[in-house]
Amino acid sequence: MTDGTSFRQILSCIPDRGRARIGSEEKANVAERPDFSPDKPLSTAELAELRQRYAQLSTPGLQTAYTEALERCKLDNRGRPPKSVHIQVLVQAWKQLRKMK
Repeated sequence: MTDGTSFRQILSCIPDRGRARIGSEEKANVAERPDFSPDKPLSTAELAELRQRYAQLSTPGLQTAYTEALERCKLDNRGRPPKSVHIQVLVQAWKQLRKMK
């Protein structure tokens, strides 16, 4: 991205909500386990920070963020819907793209 802000840096402002970070070798062991973390939406402050970070992105960077958010919002292989946080990130990216056009 041209402004130096990566999408991963933007998502770093969203808290993990109690999920522990695990190494790649441990990911293989838990890949089949269901995710029991609570589905809590982003707070008003977290949404405001996400909006601010999206406003700083270039158009290609924002398109990348939107595409990645859209991928996370697809149903999983068991037909479960995405978490509310993923939908909120997608909507904010979509709104910012609409403002740029």
